[in-house]
Amino acid sequence: GGITTGVGLTSNSFTNTYLSVAPASGVTVTMTSSNPAVATLGTGSLATAAGTASISFTNVNSAYQYLYFNVQGLTTGTSTVTASAPGYASATFVVTVQPSTLVFSSNQSSTFTTTTFSTPTSLTVTTATLNINGLVSSTGLAINPGASASGITVTSATPSVGTITASPLTIGPGQSSAVTTFKPGSLGTTVISLGAQPAGFSTPPTASSQGTVTVTAPAINTSSSTVTVGAGLSTGGSYSYIYTGLSVTPITPQSITITSSNPAVATLSPGQTAIAAGTSSLVFTNITTTTQQYFNIQGISVGTSTLNITSPGYAPTTMTVTVDPSGFVITSGSINTSTYNTPTPITVSTAILNPSTLAVISTGLPLNYGAATVSIPITSDTASVGTISGSPVSIAAGQSNGTANFQPVGAGSAVLTLGAQPAGFSPSSQNNYQYVVATVTAPTLLVSSTSNITAGSSYNYNQVALNVAPPAPVSLTITSSNPAVATLIAGTGNTGGTATITFSNLSNTYSQYFSIVGVKGGTSTITVTAPGYTTNTSTVTVSP
Repeated sequence: GGITTGVGLTSNSFTNTYLSVAPASGVTVTMTSSNPAVATLGTGSLATAAGTASISFTNVNSAYQYLYFNVQGLTTGTSTVTASAPGYASATFVVTVQPSTLVFSSNQSSTFTTTTFSTPTSLTVTTATLNINGLVSSTGLAINPGASASGITVTSATPSVGTITASPLTIGPGQSSAVTTFKPGSLGTTVISLGAQPAGFSTPPTASSQGTVTVTAPAINTSSSTVTVGAGLSTGGSYSYIYTGLSVTPITPQSITITSSNPAVATLSPGQTAIAAGTSSLVFTNITTTTQQYFNIQGISVGTSTLNITSPGYAPTTMTVTVDPSGFVITSGSINTSTYNTPTPITVSTAILNPSTLAVISTGLPLNYGAATVSIPITSDTASVGTISGSPVSIAAGQSNGTANFQPVGAGSAVLTLGAQPAGFSPSSQNNYQYVVATVTAPTLLVSSTSNITAGSSYNYNQVALNVAPPAPVSLTITSSNPAVATLIAGTGNTGGTATITFSNLSNTYSQYFSIVGVKGGTSTITVTAPGYTTNTSTVTVSP
């Protein structure tokens, strides 16, 4: 292989040679440049002294002992380097010295966009070599030891748009780069360029020595570009994170102004939820950070409004607010309960409605601050199945829902329906939001009993219980349809028994134990009853 470096530059570190086989005793490895006017050599991976035509490594006594060296370019051309040691075959490689130049680092583009309030942008100028086509071949090679420092200017064609903070830059021996910064000024574009190359360095391609910087006004951030709210409702709840903010920290405290183009449609107030009546304009003052500034939007009437958001020195932005019709809907699902269950809540919520179809878009936005409390009735069409308590449902300003309760009465089904909407609100076109069906059944009896027994034996671990506690104590009766085959004993027992047993004065759901006694082969139906509960039956088979 070969090594490439540049005029006045040192090859990259970690170039080395070594012996492939250990010598019997220490030997001297010598490296010689055939053309020291083009390239010289130095020991060590980093050049600390001017190179010479020949270097030596003495007392080398092992194989694969890396002997680090550096190659220092002097003039363009090639030189053959020969490595030799007594008793070993010599090795050679070619050093190519290319023209050198100074360029903007490829790791930091010289063409970029920044903002008037942004911090200065770093610009790195680095050494480079040029290939036969005059294009950058490699970068980052150090200036040769003992060479003069290389200086170069960096300029901005339009200083009002931005300036270079440090120029000229100096890159000294052992160094490969220097850094300055571009400090933005006013809006516009400027060309930044490297000046004349130092003595001995060549002119680089324009793309590597010049760039265009665009300075813009920093943006104003928003939570979204569009927001939908309902007439009479405000953001909050599911829309609690409406905000604006500066994208870049201001140099001095700034303000942000938000203005509604149509306050008859939408108004504004500070905070995630409305704690004051909305106004057409809102101002956040003394802003020194990029912290989000929260506000809420209050829908007044159906339509659209544009929120114009401005801050001195920042690019203005907008949010489009759409105010759709709104109404009140039932958000509880169908009800399945039993006659002895506690009341089931029915939730009525605010809703945004599609302006064309009145279908529900979303629910749960609070009523506007200062709005009058609204009342929405709920009725049951079958009072014998269940009744409504807490109707009409009241929802006050700042609230998004309210509840009534369905009290079960008897088995059957009842349709629970919303009544007329308050003034200014519309009913949903979707039936499932306008009514729910409540199904009431009698509570069940829980029975765990054996289904097989042998004549002359008994099973003592049968259980029975009320699934739901009754409103008043009840009696639970268990009957064997064929006491000649199986009898019953309250509690535990092995012989005797009766056709019927009763557990009286039950007021909870605790288990009651009973025994089944096998009398003779056959079957008997075990029936469990309690007033107000669904009867439970099972069959026991008695083997002879």
